[in-house]
Amino acid sequence: MTSGTIKLTSFDRVFVKVSFTALLVFEHMGHEAIDIIKRALSKALVHYYPFVGRIVSSGAIDGDEFSIYCTGDGVEFLTVSVDSTLKEAKIFDESSGAKTKALLDDLAVFYPTGSYGFDDPLLSLQVTKFSCGGLVLGVTWNHAIADGIGIAQFLAAVGELACGSPSPSVIPARWDDALSKLHPWSDPVLQATLVCPESHDMELIVPLDITIPSALINRVKAEYRSCFNGQPCMAFAVVLAILWRRRIRATMSNNPGVPVYVTSATNMRKFMGAKDGYYYNCVANHLLIVATRGTVAEAGVVDLIRMIKQAKDLTR
Repeated sequence: MTSGTIKLTSFDRVFVKVSFTALLVFEHMGHEAIDIIKRALSKALVHYYPFVGRIVSSGAIDGDEFSIYCTGDGVEFLTVSVDSTLKEAKIFDESSGAKTKALLDDLAVFYPTGSYGFDDPLLSLQVTKFSCGGLVLGVTWNHAIADGIGIAQFLAAVGELACGSPSPSVIPARWDDALSKLHPWSDPVLQATLVCPESHDMELIVPLDITIPSALINRVKAEYRSCFNGQPCMAFAVVLAILWRRRIRATMSNNPGVPVYVTSATNMRKFMGAKDGYYYNCVANHLLIVATRGTVAEAGVVDLIRMIKQAKDLTR
């Protein structure tokens, strides 16, 4: 295992205290699945060795200098067996309410204080095996070591190694000079369309599970084509327009002139010169639209879609 320290970039440092959890559900796995996953994980961590280190600070806790100290302390791996089936657990049954929430909390390892501490592992995995042969892999990671694209790349590597591949198909690339020297928030071109993550309080983000019927999406798509000479629109724009207008109408205040914003998480790898296989953070909030509450509340869905498409076209 390689030793030394890896300096975190400006993208990474924003997320030093932030953790995320993903649940991967498999309906049918063999009896040796847990051992296979454990062996594949060990092999993958040879390639992703910073994951077994710890974050250290060279100054005050609110300072700007954070690094990964490659201590080789390892990751957390927990196995659990339950006497019920995946179907009985109703993991994705919205009607189960609090019961489902409690179950989901039991399917992964979370940081004791709710946020990362410098003595905590950067990666924790829990494998929960159900009586039906199904399996849930709960993955909790410190966001400073990988964004969503990066952790997906790592988990894909674990899967490939579990299936017998001698090495990952994507060679991981860690910290490189292009990212360490260029701070995107000081670049005048990028600054015009990016919102610095520091301006958002991660604790205020509320996850919601909203279903928009495909029939509604298709109807709006057809309406858009009819209004704009057959031009197509993506489902993303339709869903965003519907959610945006409904949210504004539901929270409408007496001041329709208050500005509201639409931002989108944008993969910045190609803009920042990141190497193929780069798995650390390289995502920024991209400011798409600024409009007033009144404009959004009173606009038709197709008009909002038009605004979204025009904004995306300007930033390509």
